[in-house]
Amino acid sequence: MNGVTLTRNVSQTDTNGTGRRDAGDQLSYAYVVHNTGNTDLHDVVVSDPSATAAVSCPRTTLVAGATLNCTSVSRLTQADLDATSVTRAAASVTAHDPASASVSASSAPSSPVLREIVGLNATQWFSLARDRNQNGRVDAGDAVVFRMAVVNSGNVSVHGIAVSDSLLARYGLTMSCSPTALSPGQKTSCVSPTFTVTNSAAVRGVLVNWATPSAVSARGTSFVSATTNVTFPVGVKSTTTDVPGGTTTTTTTTGVTPTPRTIRKMTLTQFRLSYDDVNGNGAFTAGETFKLGFTAANTGNTTLYGLTIVDDRLVKSKTAVTCATTTLAPGASTTCQSDAISITDFQGKVDAGYGTSFAYATARDAANVAVRSNSTQLYQGYFISDIRTTALPVTGSQSQVVVTSGLGLVGAGGLVFLLSRMSPRLLRRTRPEVGESGKLTGESGKPTTGPAV
Repeated sequence: MNGVTLTRNVSQTDTNGTGRRDAGDQLSYAYVVHNTGNTDLHDVVVSDPSATAAVSCPRTTLVAGATLNCTSVSRLTQADLDATSVTRAAASVTAHDPASASVSASSAPSSPVLREIVGLNATQWFSLARDRNQNGRVDAGDAVVFRMAVVNSGNVSVHGIAVSDSLLARYGLTMSCSPTALSPGQKTSCVSPTFTVTNSAAVRGVLVNWATPSAVSARGTSFVSATTNVTFPVGVKSTTTDVPGGTTTTTTTTGVTPTPRTIRKMTLTQFRLSYDDVNGNGAFTAGETFKLGFTAANTGNTTLYGLTIVDDRLVKSKTAVTCATTTLAPGASTTCQSDAISITDFQGKVDAGYGTSFAYATARDAANVAVRSNSTQLYQGYFISDIRTTALPVTGSQSQVVVTSGLGLVGAGGLVFLLSRMSPRLLRRTRPEVGESGKLTGESGKPTTGPAV
């Protein structure tokens, strides 16, 4: 007894990577030949009219009860996808038993339904067809032409492409397309007759055109795409640029829609970032160092570039200032810091510290316009956090004095002055000096501003 059976399975390979079945995708066929008899078979051959390549089998013999796996391929055509279903004819197998008797079988035919995907991608623009007063702007009475590029984004062919446009329809105009039939991926161009801009559009200052393309698929499915629109101000100068689908006219406002005003503004704050109090006395002393910090903020509406902190004293001492970033978007801020600044012996004794730091920030916008911040100042005097009587020079009898952080204490002869950032104040007098005016004076001979204690 001899016998054989044949089954066929089909799988798809997404050749173009679209994630769907498109023309050109590969179909892979897997065949299973089963020897159901009790005799061996030879000259085994599998054929399939649906395959575009000969069926390949690893051998041509098949022992009783065994199976044989064969393969082949074909490709989807556009005709396959445009049809409602695709009929795949039956595959067949032939072989001979040891007595050379012929044995054959066929697979079942199949008619898989391929999913239909329909879609149109549309881009709309306009161009100035007639500039009546030759001023380069779209005004009432001028004529424009609306254009549209339509692409078949589905997987089936379409025909009967048309555009519905309510604005043109009010004036008895229709946008026409050529060609009106597209295979998947193909594009057509649609154009309107010249449209004269109305006075009402000029009064509103803007004209909006809405348009919707439609088509019918090869399988008879009617559908529309997403509605597109193009908006342009009336009474403005127009310029031409290229976009996908053709040449489009864009607009630059000259009065209808005012151009936003460019605001270039930057603020700067200054602070003491760190202080190296080597001797631990809480006061600036010759040889000690400190660092200055700055916060720069872009308070305008345009990006600033090349941020720089300007401080003449730091420039003269060749002290660098480094910022976290030198580009500031609108509303952004950044922190900058100086290298270590050393207090000299002269500053420690005469200036009672480093003195006052004056600084400002500079930058430029994309148009290379310079921007300068406000000026800042920060007094760098003796900042003693806790001064007691033992820290005061001996000038005679004295009571306990405590000075809060931010004030400076200087002993000059028989005078003890309490200095603030704004003005000195006399704390204690043992042997006051008297100027020509009869008023108390400091070391400079100038009248003091504070009362005697």
